[in-house]
Amino acid sequence: MIQRLIITTFLFVALFLIKFKVITPILSRELFSVGIGVLLVNYILSLVYYFILPRYWGTMLQIAAQAFGDLMLAICMTLVTGGSESPFSFLFIIVIINSSFLGGIRSALIVATFAASLWGGIITLQAYGHLYPWLPYLIQSSELTQRIISIMINTGACYLVAFLSGHLSNQLFLSRRALATSQDSLERLADLNENIIQSIDSGLLTMDTNGLILSINRAGLDLLGHEHSEIIGRPWQIFLPQLEHILPVSPRSRAMSMEPGGLRFDYQRHKDGRSLILELDVLALLDKDGDAWGRLFVLKDLTSLSRMEAEVKKAEHLAALGELAAGMAHEVRTPLASMSGAWQMLCDRTMAPEDENRLMIIIGREMERLDKLISDFLSFARPSRGAPQALDLYSVIGDQLKIFNHSKNDKVIVTNALTHTPTVWFDQDQLVQVFWNLLKNAVEAGEKMNEIRITVENFTDPAYPDHVVFRLTDNGPGIPRENTQKIFEPFFTTKSAGTGLGLATISRILHEGGGSINVASSYHDGTAFIVMLPKARDDM
Repeated sequence: MIQRLIITTFLFVALFLIKFKVITPILSRELFSVGIGVLLVNYILSLVYYFILPRYWGTMLQIAAQAFGDLMLAICMTLVTGGSESPFSFLFIIVIINSSFLGGIRSALIVATFAASLWGGIITLQAYGHLYPWLPYLIQSSELTQRIISIMINTGACYLVAFLSGHLSNQLFLSRRALATSQDSLERLADLNENIIQSIDSGLLTMDTNGLILSINRAGLDLLGHEHSEIIGRPWQIFLPQLEHILPVSPRSRAMSMEPGGLRFDYQRHKDGRSLILELDVLALLDKDGDAWGRLFVLKDLTSLSRMEAEVKKAEHLAALGELAAGMAHEVRTPLASMSGAWQMLCDRTMAPEDENRLMIIIGREMERLDKLISDFLSFARPSRGAPQALDLYSVIGDQLKIFNHSKNDKVIVTNALTHTPTVWFDQDQLVQVFWNLLKNAVEAGEKMNEIRITVENFTDPAYPDHVVFRLTDNGPGIPRENTQKIFEPFFTTKSAGTGLGLATISRILHEGGGSINVASSYHDGTAFIVMLPKARDDM
């Protein structure tokens, strides 16, 4: 309707220019009045097309009515302003284009046919003088051939405009339909994403580079205990103040103290004061160019899980105590039985002196065995905290190898493959104890072999950037696969005189000092003990 009103207003101005500025031959007052009347009718029809026809007529009838009205406007304005010489002959082209946008290429071709027929009819009637006296300047019959050519050219132009505008209108229609389909798909996808986000049981908070919260899902609101209006647009530090000095400023970075799987912290919920244990994971929000535009906080409620973990640890601790007690009782029973038998025999006064001495030796030996057992058990149960310091692994282990090389027998061959690595943070005495225990195990494992080969090396592993790796490898018989998972358990041993606390104590010492130990063994192909020691702080 707006387009029609604009065009009609333009025709009003053009008609006045023709009348009073003499752009074409003088326009009579009667024809000028007719033209004004036609334009006024077109104003009224524009309102009718927009407000009345849609209520009572279908789409095709509306298109036909508008196309017919536009053709009548073009004919009237052309007849009023000079027929074949009228400056308003372009209205036929506008009618064709408008019909193509209303009804597509088929409507454009139909209107083009009517427009060409009407325009050709006007030229023909004017040529033979049948429009006199409305058109005072008649065309002579000698110009009939030129007028026929003009009719053909104008007819061809009408159809060409119909095809082009119809094609463009079809493309526009397809584009609009594709756009509408895309918008529907995007809306459905947005609804789906929103439903997924709202149904996730983890709290999701998005924020911009300034730390202002942009969105939060239902789970996040429930965890924080605030209303949606209280959170949106405000800094996250207001609601999670305990993390303000832990998380980095850069939105691209993860939290500096992030533990594997996230950062755990205590939180008191606002709405009811309930104490929760939450886990936070921070992710950077990146655009298509990889630039950070914000951060995503993922909050998980681990309160129930933490309680379960505590119960499981308690149960495991009690089970471990039970196993230790059972193992200790078993180990203590053997020397006590020997001592008891020897004591009973000593009580027999008829025993010869040499037998008494032999029994006293047995009792003393078993007492030493009990003392060693108790000492080993105490070392395992309560290892000394030690005094960790920055140590050069190359120097510490190298010095111990020099001592060992002076005391070893000829069949033990030690290969020193140590290199300079970052310093480690560990107690020196405990590190020496770990090394000598591993070295002793390697020698004992190869006692029945003609030649024992031991290789000592150290290096850094990209998979463990905060640790230095120390490895001791021997060519012994190896450890059976079923025993590799048990060798670090207390009281497990395959040696007849062993207590089974050596490797368990090593594992406990390393764990207390922030390190760890693993074993890789192939039966009959040797064993490798891999020790990981924490780097010193200056080398982290």
